[in-house]
Amino acid sequence: MLGNGRCECYCFDGKTRLGHIRGKMRKKVWVSAGDIVLCGLREFQDDKVDIIHKYNADEARNLKVSDVIRVDFVLHCELSQLAHPPPSVTRDDSPQNP
Repeated sequence: MLGNGRCECYCFDGKTRLGHIRGKMRKKVWVSAGDIVLCGLREFQDDKVDIIHKYNADEARNLKVSDVIRVDFVLHCELSQLAHPPPSVTRDDSPQNP
């Protein structure tokens, strides 16, 4: 997740594109890293996609079983997440010096 409803999407053609969560999904469906989503390519911008649907766990499992999503594609996505983990958030509770 990059913030402001944007995230990095790894597509079937091997390209990584900037994904934008459409307005109807924005505060109703929470998309997090590692989720399988349906993206719509933009005709006028090749490097951007619109996220139009998030698959739940059962739908994603059915897609994997019926070979719509290749297992090596899912493994590549999971391995790339391990290689680039999200930054850890630390909280500084120390008092501020005036």
